[in-house]
Amino acid sequence: MVILFIWLGYLFISLGAAAEEFFCPNLNTIANTLRLSQNVAGVTFLAFGNGAPDIFSVISAVRASRDGEAGLAMGELFGAGMFITTVIVGAISMIKPCELPKRPFLRDSIIYLFSVYCTFVLLWFNFIDIYQSAAFILVYVVYVIIVVAGREVRMWYIRRQKRKKKAGQLDINSPSLHVNDVTNEPTSVHNVIITKVTDDQDSEEVSVNRLTSHTNSYGAVNDSITEPLLKVTRGARRGNDSDREDSFQRSKSPMRMFPGGGLRRTQSGGIDISRTAGVAFLGKDEQEDERKRRAENAMPDESLPVIGRGRKASRRISDYMTDFRRDDLLSSFKEFLWAISPVNEDYKKLNYFWKVFQLIKYPIWLLLTITIPVVDLDAEKQNWKKWLFVLQSFLWPTFSLLATQLRHIWISDTFPLWGVTLIFGFFLAIFVIMSSNYRQQPFYHMLFSFIGFGVSVIWIYSLANEVVNLLQAFGVVLSLTKAILGLTFLAWGNSVGDFVADTTLARQGFPRTGLSACYGGPLLNTLLGIGFAWTIKGITSGVTTFELKFSPLELVSAAFLTFNLVVTLIVLTLTGYKLHWVFGIYLLLYYVVFLIVGILLEVGVINICLPNLTPTDGNC
Repeated sequence: MVILFIWLGYLFISLGAAAEEFFCPNLNTIANTLRLSQNVAGVTFLAFGNGAPDIFSVISAVRASRDGEAGLAMGELFGAGMFITTVIVGAISMIKPCELPKRPFLRDSIIYLFSVYCTFVLLWFNFIDIYQSAAFILVYVVYVIIVVAGREVRMWYIRRQKRKKKAGQLDINSPSLHVNDVTNEPTSVHNVIITKVTDDQDSEEVSVNRLTSHTNSYGAVNDSITEPLLKVTRGARRGNDSDREDSFQRSKSPMRMFPGGGLRRTQSGGIDISRTAGVAFLGKDEQEDERKRRAENAMPDESLPVIGRGRKASRRISDYMTDFRRDDLLSSFKEFLWAISPVNEDYKKLNYFWKVFQLIKYPIWLLLTITIPVVDLDAEKQNWKKWLFVLQSFLWPTFSLLATQLRHIWISDTFPLWGVTLIFGFFLAIFVIMSSNYRQQPFYHMLFSFIGFGVSVIWIYSLANEVVNLLQAFGVVLSLTKAILGLTFLAWGNSVGDFVADTTLARQGFPRTGLSACYGGPLLNTLLGIGFAWTIKGITSGVTTFELKFSPLELVSAAFLTFNLVVTLIVLTLTGYKLHWVFGIYLLLYYVVFLIVGILLEVGVINICLPNLTPTDGNC
């Protein structure tokens, strides 16, 4: 049993690593490739990436269920919802009391309360059909529309207020400003305004110092959060708002860096503000001198061929090209070794605990690394590492086939399908070798993000299946119902990473960042978990209606979760949406009471028998 518990913990670590380090970066790249706004991407692709372990666990549990038993799936949804909205919210409230943003909190908590109620109704009537499960997906689509439309309406109102304010300032200070007759915009240097972050997160601002919490699978947060967090907003225009763009335009003049920092151009075209060094824009003469200087320093003088030197010059060219190719090969091979090594620059910055954790995680991380391509827009060369991508191109087709249990398929009873994928992977790897170099990503590099997305989905689904199978084995050995397993082990395993990451952010002074997904995350998991699970099962089985059998534990879980959401809504409304440490203690105690009641129900000390229910524990 000890070995099984260790293996269960390792599976949860693997789930977190696959979702956070491989699934989410590719989703982020796809969202940028499709030119989705940050708001739309946040409530669709990125939210789905964060909830992937929970959603796929529910899908796997429903797929493995027999005779309508849904205890493991429903237990995971209710258990994770209770853990996040009580333990995580309570811990953050005690670490760093703060004020929640009113509109997002009300929107997410009310819709989440509605989704919990709908789930309770399904359990009460003991059945679900494919149309009801599709309705859960539709509710999430409506939620996305509400988020996007609400933000657009608010941005329109803010822009309108800014135009009025700007117009008043121009009327007062008109002698000190010159208005461009073509663009109808003031050319004052104050056209770009730097402001502090306010409590209103819905303002139309572009973050300069990005709030990054690059976490590992269980939330080891790098110290990359800067204070004070600044945002940059463009001044209001007097022209047509439809002409405004949501991104900074690249400067047409090159920037010269002075020692010690200053402005620098990032890979994505944004502007990074560092320390107080100066920055100068080069004029035409300086640009010409700069080009000459770079041309002179581009290659050593002795290696430059000179016409008329005959064989000696040709030999120098040949020697230079040979050294160049050798250096390229050695550099690319070194890059590959660093890419698959457990020890890198980030590893040296970790404390002892996280160093040990990374070494424990390394075996599964290595398997994920060599089979899942990752395109990361924030990484150097967008994470292009030639020989790693060559290896991934060879392995991912065959792995995808084996993981989807298609390895037994033969073509015309003479040739196995996995042989075809091996040949396909071999030629794909040859193509990558011949059409790319290690210094710069190829033109088709973005396509790997879609491949990586698909392969990471296969990985997460396979790992979730193993978790569900192992929990079912625990249920048999320990004589535990699936409901209590989903309520505890499955919910804790999928949520403990969020707990570590969110509480770390709170200790570093960013509690609202940790709280931002405490209600939207469980909402996503409930709507898409139930929606996708039974819709997929209905499509694959050809059955449209499914019986739902459950124990009283799920009824109690739904009641506890509903009561907690209602109390939280009332308390925060009365306190002006301010979380206090006293309320945090209440939430933690409430979760303890919930666990005690759940255990008493499991062991039979408490019995709940209602004629409308179809309990599975045999006590009624």
